Amino acid sequence: MVTCALIVDDNELARLLLREFLKALSYSVVAEADTQATALDAYKRHKPDLVILDLALEHDDGLIIFKELKKMNGSVRAVVVSANAQKLVVEELMREGVRGFLAKPFDMKQFKQVVEKALQ
Repeated sequence: MVTCALIVDDNELARLLLREFLKALSYSVVAEADTQATALDAYKRHKPDLVILDLALEHDDGLIIFKELKKMNGSVRAVVVSANAQKLVVEELMREGVRGFLAKPFDMKQFKQVVEKALQ
């Protein structure tokens, strides 16, 4: 069974990179979103196995988006990507139930490790 993913990032170039990384791992990208509203709508419609979520969108907060996704599905699997790798931020994300965190910039090896762990 092919794992399907939703990418949530307001940066088009970042979405392209994430899409290519996921495709290289044989995952299917079922939707992309750049706001909280489009992310929640896409999650409802596609019910992906994995969400790759930027923490700091221009007009939205990735942690709030994750909490809303968790209300929709208590076992949502999400990996957060962010340039903000402060220990307290990462700890809060993990307490909330995020399955993995990637500090930008990251490479394919790091991405693969975190995504595979998140899907276990």
